[in-house]
Amino acid sequence: AMAPGGATVASEPPATAAARMKEYVSALFPVVAPLPRPRGYPHNKESVLEMCGSEEEASNVRQSLEEAAARCGTCPLCKRHALVPSDAELAIQWRIDLSTLQWSIARASPACLHCREVGDGDALLNAMLDVKDAAGEVAFASLTSHLLLTNGLDASKGEAVQAALNATHTIKVVASNLPCKVVRGKSRSPLSPSGVPGECITALRKAGKDEPEPEAKAPKRKSEGG
Repeated sequence: AMAPGGATVASEPPATAAARMKEYVSALFPVVAPLPRPRGYPHNKESVLEMCGSEEEASNVRQSLEEAAARCGTCPLCKRHALVPSDAELAIQWRIDLSTLQWSIARASPACLHCREVGDGDALLNAMLDVKDAAGEVAFASLTSHLLLTNGLDASKGEAVQAALNATHTIKVVASNLPCKVVRGKSRSPLSPSGVPGECITALRKAGKDEPEPEAKAPKRKSEGG
């Protein structure tokens, strides 16, 4: 498979190329995609708790996450791992709209550790760069396998993960060179890093109560093997 974009990237505006790469990654991985996040914004439970303005807000984040995990029972992303409410991870999927130059939170939900890591393009890129020995290879292979299986792809399609990570890196570089703003999903009002815990609490209180968003639809499973 050709790398996303191929030779045409140089002849089109960087934002257009990056937008096409984002669509490529999202289409390849419809359930959990290793997409980038805005610099300086919290991306997991630990960093969201650090960003809380008070102990009360931190307590609300923990409580909302534990209650959402208890309602879901299993990870709502991969639907394979049981969630222990007190240990559940917080998976934040960021969305970037390169036509409006806006980042926003696409989804915040309880998750298993692997789904939280593979849905964070930066974390997955770092895991790939950290492969320096057999243990690192095993750890990275475990993550790529989880990403592929969660999205209904054959576990042998490692080159798809590599292509997606290359695209994600390009999207991040392009976005960092554009005057992108971070906004709240519906109101499009500015969102500061300290506002993320509140957004997460709102999303977590809905998790496990209603139907999944259209973009989190189950992938079509391929009938042929390999």
